[in-house]
Amino acid sequence: MKVSLKGRKTLYDVLFLTDEEIYAVNKKNNLKRVFEYSQVKFTFDAEWEEELIKNREILAIKKPRCASFYMHYAILMAIKEHIKEHIKEEIKSIAIIEDGDGTFKKGFLKDIKCIVNLRGIRINISGNAYKNIFDIKISDLDDKNMLESISYEYKRVKQKIENESRKLMKLDYILKNIPAIV
Repeated sequence: MKVSLKGRKTLYDVLFLTDEEIYAVNKKNNLKRVFEYSQVKFTFDAEWEEELIKNREILAIKKPRCASFYMHYAILMAIKEHIKEHIKEEIKSIAIIEDGDGTFKKGFLKDIKCIVNLRGIRINISGNAYKNIFDIKISDLDDKNMLESISYEYKRVKQKIENESRKLMKLDYILKNIPAIV
C-alpha cells in the first residue's frame, strides 16, 4: 500500500496504520512522514487493503507485533459475516470498547469487545506468529455486559482526560509566567 499527498506525485510506502494516522516512508530519500487520512490519496496493492481503509475504525485494535495488518481485515470480514447473518445489514459504525491481548511462544490471543451498529459483540481471536492464519469466534454481548464495558471504558477515558487537562493547565501557567528567554 502506498500513499501520496493529494495533488502531488511523490509516493510513500505505508509502514504502519492507526485509525487516525498513516506512518509512511519515501524509499528514495528515506524520509519518514506521518499523515492524516484527509491529506492523502491511496494506491492499493490488494483489494483487502481498500476494504480496511474504508472501515479504518477496526485499526483501533492493537496489532500484536507478530501479526500483519491482514489480521484487521480478517476480523473485519468475520464481523461483516456475523452482522449479515444475525441482523441482515451492512457495517455502519464500529467502536472498540475493550482490547485485551496475550502472547505465547508461537502466537497470540486477543479478546475484543466492540459495538457494531449499536450492537455489542465479543471477538476472540487466536493467531499463529508471523502467519496469516487466524481463528476468530464472534458472539453477541448481552446488554448488561455491554453497558458494564462501556461504563468502565468511559470512566477510564474521562479520568485520562482530567489528568491531561491538569497537566495542560500547569504547562500553560508555566509558559505564561516564565520570562521570555532572549
